[in-house]
Amino acid sequence: MAKKFRPITIPIAIVLASAYFYYIINKAGVLKGTPPSYPGLQVKVKYVPESCNERTKNGDLVQLSYQVYRHSTGEKVTDTDDLPEKKVSVKLGHCKVARTQDTILCTNGVVKGLTNACIGEKRTLLLEPRATFGPRGFPDLNITGTDLLVMHTVIQDFDSFGSN
Repeated sequence: MAKKFRPITIPIAIVLASAYFYYIINKAGVLKGTPPSYPGLQVKVKYVPESCNERTKNGDLVQLSYQVYRHSTGEKVTDTDDLPEKKVSVKLGHCKVARTQDTILCTNGVVKGLTNACIGEKRTLLLEPRATFGPRGFPDLNITGTDLLVMHTVIQDFDSFGSN
């Protein structure tokens, strides 16, 4: 005797398939730890260490190395290569920098691009002017209001001090 088809099985199958798909995607880390979105910012995560128990957030003191280039020409704008330790520290969202060259770390796009990262994580940020200095640019670094910037970052370490 053949089993009778019951229309109720279709929605149940869809729900189960969706739950399984979400589980697989989440387990693979596609949804977990994704960088926050921000207008004019694209983040490409190049490397995430296997052990990632804590992620950066607003108010954390982050040590990182970075290089910034103009997208159009590949010309280097600034970096941390000339520093003795080859890294710089910045407090996400509450920025004060010692070097003029590091002012880019205080822009909203970079702060968002460094948020939700692990120690040892490598990211490439593609920054439109609206995510950095806007139409005025930043003359001290010869950044115009139309420059699209590429920033390669490596999170060296960070410290969380509770709430912001």
